Amino acid sequence: MPTEKKPLVKKKWPKKKKPSAARPGARSLDQCRANRWRAQVVEKWVVQARRRIDLFGFIDIVALDGHPGLLGIQATTTSNAPARVTKILEECTEAALEWLTAGNRIEVWGWAKRGLKDKRKLWTLKRYSVTIVDGKLHAEAIVEEEEPE
Repeated sequence: MPTEKKPLVKKKWPKKKKPSAARPGARSLDQCRANRWRAQVVEKWVVQARRRIDLFGFIDIVALDGHPGLLGIQATTTSNAPARVTKILEECTEAALEWLTAGNRIEVWGWAKRGLKDKRKLWTLKRYSVTIVDGKLHAEAIVEEEEPE
């Protein structure tokens, strides 16, 4: 008995998604590698919780940047950077103090697209440094020196 052939059904392919901007963590990792630093992502994705968990509650990336100790980087958007700094200062105080006392450093990197009106917007980085001052955590913005023309 001959077998009947089933009619071919065209598959509907999913629509292509519009490319999204790289996440701050990926952008920060790219920046570290552009600086020729050895860097590694240390946050992890917990499937059951559907969220990312940072190392010690505040470190997304660890980098060897040629200075003594490790550089712990919290990557975020520029608008969210002050909240991340506050979290380190208030919620992760003990872990941050131990990290800094061990000779390491902490920076919060905030990314945003900036530029003049009607001009192409470029990704810019704003950095904050967390240090120990008089036995307490202290944060300040890192001012980048502009190169002479």
